[in-house]
Amino acid sequence: MTKDDFGLTVRTRWIPCPICIGVGRIEVTDEEELEVRQVQGILEALSIQYHVPVEDIVGPSRRAEAVLARDHAAWGIRTILKLHLKTIGYHLGERDHSTIVKNIARHTARRKREGLDG
Repeated sequence: MTKDDFGLTVRTRWIPCPICIGVGRIEVTDEEELEVRQVQGILEALSIQYHVPVEDIVGPSRRAEAVLARDHAAWGIRTILKLHLKTIGYHLGERDHSTIVKNIARHTARRKREGLDG
């Protein structure tokens, strides 16, 4: 742990992300900031993968690509970060937890159809 320019304690974390197949180094001052940055990293990786802006993933867009990315994001955040459904809903545009359950179920079914879960 080190101190930043403002005297705050900064921890450096290595964050593995199976979605973007990479590891990144970030400096955080608290666990909440770490959570926000991890979620943002997942959203940015999926934005690139699905060719959809992050704003569409977390926004009200009903375009097929945005919905697929949103389902994948909900599943990824739950699987990788183990966040509560209500917290995932907050990060995905303040959606209700029941919507997040549907997102995760759709993505899980899609993975099974495509033979990704065995």
